[in-house]
Amino acid sequence: MRQAYVVSGRWRRKIICTELVSQPLMPGTVRVKVNYIGVNFADTIVHKGLYAAAKNCTNITPGFEFVGEVIEASPQTHFHSGDKVFGLTLFGAYTTEIVVTQEQLRKIPAGWQAAEAAGMLVAHLTAMHALKSAAHLQAGDKVLVHSAAGGVGLALTQLALHRGLTVYGVVGTASKIAIVKYFGAVAVVLKDRCWHALNLLKAPLFQAIFDSNGITTPRKGLEHLNPTGSLVIYGFGDILPRRRSIQWLKILMQACRVPRISLLKLTAHNHAVVGFNLAFLFNHQQLLGTYFDQLLELMEQGKIKSLPSIIMPFNDVGSAHELICSGLSQGKIILQIDRGCP
Repeated sequence: MRQAYVVSGRWRRKIICTELVSQPLMPGTVRVKVNYIGVNFADTIVHKGLYAAAKNCTNITPGFEFVGEVIEASPQTHFHSGDKVFGLTLFGAYTTEIVVTQEQLRKIPAGWQAAEAAGMLVAHLTAMHALKSAAHLQAGDKVLVHSAAGGVGLALTQLALHRGLTVYGVVGTASKIAIVKYFGAVAVVLKDRCWHALNLLKAPLFQAIFDSNGITTPRKGLEHLNPTGSLVIYGFGDILPRRRSIQWLKILMQACRVPRISLLKLTAHNHAVVGFNLAFLFNHQQLLGTYFDQLLELMEQGKIKSLPSIIMPFNDVGSAHELICSGLSQGKIILQIDRGCP
């Protein structure tokens, strides 16, 4: 038996801890005792029943990334009992034990703590695909990162610097400026007046803008792109609810404010708009595997930092979700399984 958090119900969604039968070990799979779980904003949307990739699920265990120790592995794999691993899964990580394919796992590099590895995967794989989606990026180009103090924002910042790009950051509160500068941004401005602040800084036009807001910033972002520049959208934080209760009218009103973008203007200015959701890339295992291996190499070579994190107990999922929804956290929130559910 194993313990797991399950979101149940269609209209009044609740996240409850329950006992589930352990999953069978199939050829090519590995059973992992989970020690740490990376919390992502998407988990809270799954909880509320608004996540597109889980829209038809009435009972689902959230969670995309985990760290743990191999309990047993089928003979067809290259893992062994006792291996310390970190892994990626399309839901199901909020559990004390998980079975995944060997392609979803890598051994934690030497010199990295388990809790550090727990927050690396989703943020950096999202950032890698965002950078890949932005066309014509070359060393020396200037890029703008919204929500720069979050997990994906900090991952984008350090991966962009690794590629020789110059990063400008946007954050929601002044308390977040220092961490983004520590990760290498040359300038950081506040979201509420970001375009005015960038003009005062005489910031250049950007070759790429990475945006997880979805409403308040994309239209102006296009005005700040170079010809051949890309606006990369990987989230809609402006629409999605940050309170425990769902205010459907407010969500609908916000959805109506999503910018309508003229294809004629995109063509005239040689701009590209690209959108993606990491969950829908799980059908492209070869691509995700390539990103995973690239991340592992950067970690092994010491070319990227671990993300700042807050560690919370597994039995306090509700507080972890409230904290990430508040917009006050920086970096990652990690759940530690030191004991089971309450």
